[in-house]
Amino acid sequence: MTIREKLLMKLAKDPNYVGADETEKSLVAELKSEMDSAEESATPAAKSEVKEAASEMVAAIKELVEATQTQKAVKETKVDRTAVKAGELDLSPEGIKEMKKEVRFAEYVKALANKDLATVKALAEGDDGQGGYLVPDEFRAELIEHLGREASFRSLATVIPMEGKLFEAPSLAADVQVYWGSENTAISTTSADFGNFQLTPYRLNAIIYVSRELFADSAISIMEILQRRFRIKVGQQENKVFIAGSGSGQPTGLTQATLRSLSAGNSVTPDHLTQAYYLLPEDYRELATWLINSRTMVALENAKDDQGAYLYPSLRGEVKTLKGRPVFVNDHVPSSTIFFGDISWYWIGDRQQVTMEVTTEGGGTWEKHQVGLKLIERVDGKTALTTAFVKITGTGVS
Repeated sequence: MTIREKLLMKLAKDPNYVGADETEKSLVAELKSEMDSAEESATPAAKSEVKEAASEMVAAIKELVEATQTQKAVKETKVDRTAVKAGELDLSPEGIKEMKKEVRFAEYVKALANKDLATVKALAEGDDGQGGYLVPDEFRAELIEHLGREASFRSLATVIPMEGKLFEAPSLAADVQVYWGSENTAISTTSADFGNFQLTPYRLNAIIYVSRELFADSAISIMEILQRRFRIKVGQQENKVFIAGSGSGQPTGLTQATLRSLSAGNSVTPDHLTQAYYLLPEDYRELATWLINSRTMVALENAKDDQGAYLYPSLRGEVKTLKGRPVFVNDHVPSSTIFFGDISWYWIGDRQQVTMEVTTEGGGTWEKHQVGLKLIERVDGKTALTTAFVKITGTGVS
């Protein structure tokens, strides 16, 4: 449609239309002049035909506008339906693969809360063999990665992925002895005694309560919220049991191992630290770390000689060391004890599976309008080689 035709339609609807800009004004004036000339020279019959044609044109325009509006409404309806369809979960293997990890985890937790087992099964990494469902792998992987990356005992130990319920390995009870010999002489015998080293993962339960409003409104960010809270609490508990665990229903901590030791006689000095350093076999010193309680660290950092100089200036920097080796502060180490050793010889058996359970009824969740989430990991820990550690007892710090 040309601009002249468009302007004619506008004039048919509104004879007083003058144009929107200078170009239109000039064309409208021209069209009105032509229409006036035609009207003056036209017969009454011709004028009637023109008026009738104009009425038909206006009607046609109205029909065109109405049809356009109808098509637009239909199109918008289709768009809305598409949006709804896009919002539905695609639980096919391809759909789950393309799903963002935050969305997958959020929908997994919501399905648990709503007892939608079909969706839970589709989004979970499988079941744990005990009626629970494993959290999506992305959540577990990031949780474990953070536990191993942050300042934790786990980050220094050796983590062994476990596929079954039991890990067995031979442990050296007595090391190999090496002898020199000459021709025609008997070769001295040597033996390495092997014990049986076992790791049996224990269940660690971590529970958190979330308001249903937060649960509903923050479906996507709930993954980040839960990861942060769980890894803090799980990390704290691991730091505790890997040091002081009893071995009964939980990992066996380093404090339970029988290690070579020396006594500081209730007053630790630089001489005791030097003795402990060289009491540890040379093979393990290069990777060794000091394990010290915060209260013991305060005593060591503030210790001075008779001239008021600090006895351990290397402890007063941002990176704390003793005899050139790093210090790891853990308040589950008894304040009366200092450990020194290669912590990679503490082994952690990790099933590398994280199960989650959800309730909206137990633990007061119904009364408080909350969602209770329980995260379960299975892990064990034990000192694999006692000769890789020594300890100082009787530091005099309580």
